[in-house]
Amino acid sequence: MVPLEIHSQGPLPNFCRWIGTAAAIPTPTVQDVLKELSAVLEDEDTCTMIAARAVKGGRVMSEGEYVEVDEIELPERPPGASTHKEVDLPPQEKYMDWMGGLVQSSEALALFRYSNVPQRVPEAIFWHRMMRAILLRFEQARSDVSHQQPQGW
Repeated sequence: MVPLEIHSQGPLPNFCRWIGTAAAIPTPTVQDVLKELSAVLEDEDTCTMIAARAVKGGRVMSEGEYVEVDEIELPERPPGASTHKEVDLPPQEKYMDWMGGLVQSSEALALFRYSNVPQRVPEAIFWHRMMRAILLRFEQARSDVSHQQPQGW
């Protein structure tokens, strides 16, 4: 693992700024993002959604190739798996750089990626889903706080 201080000059602060803007919250720290990443990787339903086989033209990704759906068994998607709001992502080369910084900071993420890319899902789709999952955790935290009554009322 690379010490967090090194990342202060790397791509992760840019990812933190994007999270802050996209979630309409103050910019989280690198440690905040890594904490939420850990939570994402511990959530079985979220990991299932991220690693869901890619579908293209009625065919699904299996062992790095698109095959007919009846050639493999597909697990049921968790309830609400397709209800995520769409997020405007930065250019792919930019967010792929950010995700490289995350992989260097998290061995668990590196292993999760290795077990799913490209066998089940293409690289770009995997990272798009991962970014949405991390962003969703920050949005939910903001919503949880906004629904609480202020102290002393």
